[in-house]
Amino acid sequence: MVACGLATVQSVSGKEASENTLKAIYLVHLSKLSTWPEESESSSTFSICINKNSELSDELKKIEQQVTINGKPLKIQHNLSPEQLVKCHVFYVSPTDISIFKSYQSKLEVNAVLTVSSEKNFTEDGQGVISYYIDKKTKKVKMRINLTTMRKIKVKISSKLLRLMKQQS
Repeated sequence: MVACGLATVQSVSGKEASENTLKAIYLVHLSKLSTWPEESESSSTFSICINKNSELSDELKKIEQQVTINGKPLKIQHNLSPEQLVKCHVFYVSPTDISIFKSYQSKLEVNAVLTVSSEKNFTEDGQGVISYYIDKKTKKVKMRINLTTMRKIKVKISSKLLRLMKQQS
């Protein structure tokens, strides 16, 4: 299943998925549809880093053992220092962590860390690479990407996924 197949809050079983469950699933699928430079692929696991208090922490932990990304087992890591974050593939920035993120954003950009947030304006002004949120009226996921920031980190995003996103440069 690809991200475009997850367009609404309805799950495959017909039951309504929680917003945080849907966001966690999207984060994993965004990762699966991205490619990192060779020099960032030396790890034996695929790391998604997140603040332990983030709204997605519990949901990601639930699916951690069931998922592989780019042939590697998924590892969810919590509360890392800026020095440790540079070893992550994806850093999910919760809306409450935006101000903290800004203080070490430049370190992440030079180390091919894909920054993703559910904060609607996260991609504006070159902050992060991808923002996604659930439109309260339509209950559909909306995504934005900052192409300039994406090019800086040298992570490639699937062209199919790019077509689904509102692009900013």
